[in-house]
Amino acid sequence: MAAEVAEVANRCREGQSTRQLDLSKCGLKSIPDAVFFFFSETKPETCDFSQNVLKRIPAKIGQKFSQVTVFNMSGNCISELPTSLVAMTALSTIDLSNNQFSIFPEVLYSLSSLEDLNVENNEIKSINIHSLLQSGKLKKLNVKCNPLNGETHLAIEECKHKVTLEYSEQDPMAQMD
Repeated sequence: MAAEVAEVANRCREGQSTRQLDLSKCGLKSIPDAVFFFFSETKPETCDFSQNVLKRIPAKIGQKFSQVTVFNMSGNCISELPTSLVAMTALSTIDLSNNQFSIFPEVLYSLSSLEDLNVENNEIKSINIHSLLQSGKLKKLNVKCNPLNGETHLAIEECKHKVTLEYSEQDPMAQMD
């Protein structure tokens, strides 16, 4: 346990100088408050919490890390996002792949600077593609390996000329909702 704490502290110190916080593959079950303390003065531009066992993201992350442009939460156990992410006004890339989302996080519709969104390999059934594209900034959307309903597949077909879409072909058994 002491070795893991020391590793997180070392990575936070390194992140202070590079402005790139990389706490991937640390076995984190939650984001320690000490991380926010380390970055109370120098704010990170990128955050990588991938390949941990996180079940939730603390609400304060939006305000504390508001200048983040790249946010990687892939390979965790997350099923919802805090609404405070709207405070991340510079966020251009977010990777939420390989998590446990069954409902598309509403807060993602409000991220007006979002250019690249990856929600591959979750359990998402429905996405309002038109609302997601409203900001006009989204350039790439990966929704592969999600059990998307027929309505979402139709919207993807209608919008695939507006954005680079990565998606699985519709399952013949998918219901038209």
